[in-house]
Amino acid sequence: MAAGALSRPDFWVAGWLVRPSLARIERGGDVVHVTPRSMAVLVYLAEAGGRVVSRNQLLDAVWPRLEVTQDALSQCIVELRKAFHDDAKRATVIETIPRLGVRLIGANCGNGPAEISRIMAEMAQAQPEGVFLMAKSNAGMPRWKDDRITYGGTPEVMAEELESPTLDFGEFKRLKCNIPSRSSWAAITDEEWANARIGSEVAPSLSVDELAEMMQGARCDVGLDLGWKIDTTAAVAEFTFPDFKLLDEAGVRVPPRDGTSLHPDRVKEMLYWRMERNPIDSLVMDMSDGEDVAAWAADELGVDVVDRPKSNDLAVVDYKHFMRDLRATEPQWKVIEVKVPGSKVPRKVRVRLLPMFLVRSCPLLTRHSMNAVARRLPRGDVRFDRPTSSRSSVRKQDTRVIDALDAAGMVNTHTNRPPEQGFDLGAFRVGSL
Repeated sequence: MAAGALSRPDFWVAGWLVRPSLARIERGGDVVHVTPRSMAVLVYLAEAGGRVVSRNQLLDAVWPRLEVTQDALSQCIVELRKAFHDDAKRATVIETIPRLGVRLIGANCGNGPAEISRIMAEMAQAQPEGVFLMAKSNAGMPRWKDDRITYGGTPEVMAEELESPTLDFGEFKRLKCNIPSRSSWAAITDEEWANARIGSEVAPSLSVDELAEMMQGARCDVGLDLGWKIDTTAAVAEFTFPDFKLLDEAGVRVPPRDGTSLHPDRVKEMLYWRMERNPIDSLVMDMSDGEDVAAWAADELGVDVVDRPKSNDLAVVDYKHFMRDLRATEPQWKVIEVKVPGSKVPRKVRVRLLPMFLVRSCPLLTRHSMNAVARRLPRGDVRFDRPTSSRSSVRKQDTRVIDALDAAGMVNTHTNRPPEQGFDLGAFRVGSL
């Protein structure tokens, strides 16, 4: 058995108090005992901090130097699911990821709510005048280090969040997507979004007629985020003018919500509608989500389809570009490095970065953007994310979506490419922005 697994401090999982030293879990008056092996499996999954753990890893950790079959591990997982009243098909505690392993959902290796309240009360009493007191429900991903649980939410990270424009002390809590959320988690503040609208004090001063005249027949690039069954499908057009970029209202299609998929023709309708009004230079999308749609757009519409796979790395880039351009008020020049095939030496390119603004009325894009939170990844990077990852309620799916923002982020990153260097779109990547 993993050395010291049963000597770990108590922690919380999905509302249950896990007590490794007693090999049991408790919730209210319910007390469920499990075998020491099962508890060791649970502790190892908790220390993984929500990451997927392979079955071989678990076997090596819980049964070191012993020859056992995977049936022994399966029995432990079955026992744990029974103890937590969990369902393998609709997992809320232990989730099986096919061909990869298992992971623990909703683990919190810190203090319980009662203990947190007591600690905060003591800190408030000792709070010096003029010093802000900031509490976080979970200060990062828990890690087991030097015989104790540590978190990535250091005082330096919290200090950085105190200086963030998303932290509003006048509105300590705000209702977002029917889920109360700290303002510090909001990806975009109401003030930032309002300032980016055409007609605001910092945006270009254009009348409705002037804006309509500029956009009529203008060429654009489109970001497309596909969600066939559960998430919505969204398309957002971005126009590039001499001194600024402009995001138009999003086109959004909602799946039937009866278990069937959105019909591809409804996606094509959005693109047809846009093409009738504005020539599309490029369509940015994850082609693995819709190869048929990509082929149709290239063949029927004659647009350049840019494959943009979904990954945390690219989502981080989208967040950086989107927030930088949203907060900018005038163009700026920047030197970037471009890696060119056949050359080991990156080429430096001077790029003119344009501020990004919004059309006066864009309720769908606004709703999706205001839904988003700024999710800090374990390594410290930040990306746009949904306020909750739960998909348990079909009724609530429309209140958690950020697909229009994802589409806008993809196309905005794409338009930040060096446009006048004569490179093929897929022949370089930006090394630093």
